[in-house]
Amino acid sequence: MKWVGLVGDRRRAEREAAYRELPGFELVSTGADLLDVSGPEPGPEPGLLAEVAVALVDGKQAVVHAPPVEWAGELLSLSEDHGERLIVARPARWDPRVEALRAELDAGETGAPAAIRVIRLGSPATTLAELEWFALDALAALGGAVGRVFCRRSALRGEAEDQALSVVRFRSGAIGYAEAGNAYPVAAARTLIEVTGSAGMLEYDSLAAPNRLFADGLEVLEEEYLDPPLQRELRGLLAERDSDTGALLALAAATARVNGGAEAVEV
Repeated sequence: MKWVGLVGDRRRAEREAAYRELPGFELVSTGADLLDVSGPEPGPEPGLLAEVAVALVDGKQAVVHAPPVEWAGELLSLSEDHGERLIVARPARWDPRVEALRAELDAGETGAPAAIRVIRLGSPATTLAELEWFALDALAALGGAVGRVFCRRSALRGEAEDQALSVVRFRSGAIGYAEAGNAYPVAAARTLIEVTGSAGMLEYDSLAAPNRLFADGLEVLEEEYLDPPLQRELRGLLAERDSDTGALLALAAATARVNGGAEAVEV
């Protein structure tokens, strides 16, 4: 049995519900050997990052949800020091729609990916970190290893950053584009994923057809959530032990280093 302690209040009810449905995990208030740390709200909180570091030093596991990019460099160092005991949640990797796109790519009918575009938009009720983390994770899940990245963050409304634009070159030679923003009304929330291959195109658009995947304009799949998204994600991360935390943290850390710079940087 794994004893789980929740740290941070963001999405707390959803996190509690997810762990209650996972066999082998029990929520506790003290004596946890796994800390589940939510992304901070509304901005970075050094105290939460310190709790992750202390837990790892003490030999515990830590799961971190949607960390702000300001944390990425430190989390990458912790990952290198403590290995798989640090797990960064991957909201896109375990999303059924992204899995469906990945399966279509693996089938090979669209050819090798040449360009991947991910747009994830939400309201101010969602943190920019949550939206950006999904977009970057979707690029990594669909395009593989990243070689170079350029990123710019800006404030569309107000003074706080509410938009992040990233362009990456995958080691395969393909190009990726990720846009995340939380300056939109709830009705304008959107997830768009386009994969252009040498022999065709795959597309998912939450506004056009929720839970449906299109190839060259034809419906090829309909996927519904059988489990709550977070429960599905945690099962994959903790039960199936498939996280690849280091690669995703390296990408996020690179976007933090290059933000607003004139040139792309190596990942």
